Amino acid sequence: MKLEILQLLSILVVGAQSSTQCNSPLYCDGKFLKAIQMNQVLNDGKEIVDRATKKPLADVVKDFKALKDKSKRSLQIFVTANFHEAGYEVEEVKLENFDRNPAFLENIRDPIFRGFANQIHNLWSTLVRRANTKKLCKGCSTSLLTTNHNFIVPGGRFREFYYWDSYFALEGVNKGGLFQISKDMILNLLDFVKNYGFVPNGARIYFLNRSQPPLLTQMIKRYVKASKDNAFIKEHIRVLDKEYDYWINRHNVKVDCPDSKHDCFLTRYVVNNTHPRPESYREDVETAKPLKRKQREQLYADLAAGAESGWDFSTRWVPGSKGNKELLASQETTLRGIRTSEIVPVDLNAIMYANEKALYKFHRMLSKSSRTRYHTKKMEMYKQAYKKRSKLMAHILWDKETCSFYDYNIETEQLNKEFFPSNVWPFWAKAVHSSIATRKNIVGAFKHVQNARKAYPGGVPTSKTKGSLLQWDYPNTWAPLEYMIVESGLNAVKLLKDQESKAQVKTITHQVAQTYVNTTFCAWYNSGGAIKGSLRKKKNLPKNQTGFMYEKYNVKVIGGAGGGGEYEIQTGFGWSNGVLIHLLAKFGKEFNAPKSSRMYCNPK
Repeated sequence: MKLEILQLLSILVVGAQSSTQCNSPLYCDGKFLKAIQMNQVLNDGKEIVDRATKKPLADVVKDFKALKDKSKRSLQIFVTANFHEAGYEVEEVKLENFDRNPAFLENIRDPIFRGFANQIHNLWSTLVRRANTKKLCKGCSTSLLTTNHNFIVPGGRFREFYYWDSYFALEGVNKGGLFQISKDMILNLLDFVKNYGFVPNGARIYFLNRSQPPLLTQMIKRYVKASKDNAFIKEHIRVLDKEYDYWINRHNVKVDCPDSKHDCFLTRYVVNNTHPRPESYREDVETAKPLKRKQREQLYADLAAGAESGWDFSTRWVPGSKGNKELLASQETTLRGIRTSEIVPVDLNAIMYANEKALYKFHRMLSKSSRTRYHTKKMEMYKQAYKKRSKLMAHILWDKETCSFYDYNIETEQLNKEFFPSNVWPFWAKAVHSSIATRKNIVGAFKHVQNARKAYPGGVPTSKTKGSLLQWDYPNTWAPLEYMIVESGLNAVKLLKDQESKAQVKTITHQVAQTYVNTTFCAWYNSGGAIKGSLRKKKNLPKNQTGFMYEKYNVKVIGGAGGGGEYEIQTGFGWSNGVLIHLLAKFGKEFNAPKSSRMYCNPK
């Protein structure tokens, strides 16, 4: 056997992933991937990188090199002969002792909403998976990262779990008392930090160069609070410290200090990458085609950073895009202007503050029973870190004239004074510095939310950039953003003293929550949802169609599915389910379903 084949055998065989780089000759940048993706052998670029091989890796590589005819048809035959269908090595899990009527349902007064929540809760039993790479032959290859526990997939084309999706899904899982699933998900993420030093974007080898919004510490905080499993923190605290260090060491960027005496840093999304994303290879190549080599490489880095942000993609990362017809002409022209790594995002720094505060509290708790100085030192370090970050966010990211937090561009040294739901995330994190926590500022921040949503029956728009074809822009709204607005509003109410201001922010917050519940309900009802004894199924729908929860929604119409982006709208859907359950569990005693679903969900 030739030396090159022997070398290939050591790369990405089943159960052997430990590298922090995507180094597969099949699933990463290389001749094979380029041929498959640029010929559009499969309709969805993600499909080929999610397929395990039927034969040993070395044989597949050897046969591809020997393939003289590399036409689209020939490559399709090659793929069929050498690869399983996507998801072959991922199995559905039948949950034992699954409680189909959890206690939170009793808090939902309206019978239709109670029935709706019950059916969405039961969707968890259809979204739990486990990896089974034993099905593959010896030496066969898969892009799936090794996982030792069950996990929840978002749904649709997403056959693996994703980092920040997990936080929002687990909010619903915990409300349903499914603590073992929650624990399994968190253990998988902790294993990733142990193996790779961070949590990848998702559970695939081609995600090993980037992460996603770092919400693992917050997942553990909420899991422990819900389950009372306090020992979990002690067992895994050093892994959380390790992930925090990764973000500080790899993602911090120097910013202006309030006192100019010390170096100051905030956190951004940035990825070391010079190649197209494997799952969107052709799209990235087409976008970068007119550019010179160094510009192409920077574009690939900023596209990966945009994916790392979770907002893939948005004009939020494209300076000067609003109203720019030339930039907004197509997805390619818009993304050609992406500059993710130049932007200091409000939401990421809010998350980092929340993590620093949580880690401080974890170490303070553990220091009381520890004989070492480790926890005391960490406690002091995190306390200084979160206090400094809050002060810096007020100094760099807050605009006193408009009463809002905004993203900051480190190249132009200016704020992007546009509305995005991420602007209020510091309220969710309780990161609002005392110097700006006034009645005027707090109410003013949420008036931006009210102004952004008042014209739209279906929710708060992700941006005000009309004309964008990117999915994290108007007219789409997303579950995690609606969730964060609501949680931010609830925390903001607690900061206010006078009853009038409290009522003002509380009303905005409840309206956002009620709208999200209503629009998901209508989308579900319009696509076949029904409740025995309470709500009949709409006519003229397939008998086996039982109602969809969508990945994203359209703010222009109640119950409208979202659109745009690099792929078709997906159903399932992990984080939409989790946020719906979370909100109904919290507000179920107050919210009422439409008296006439048929009229309300189909307004003229």
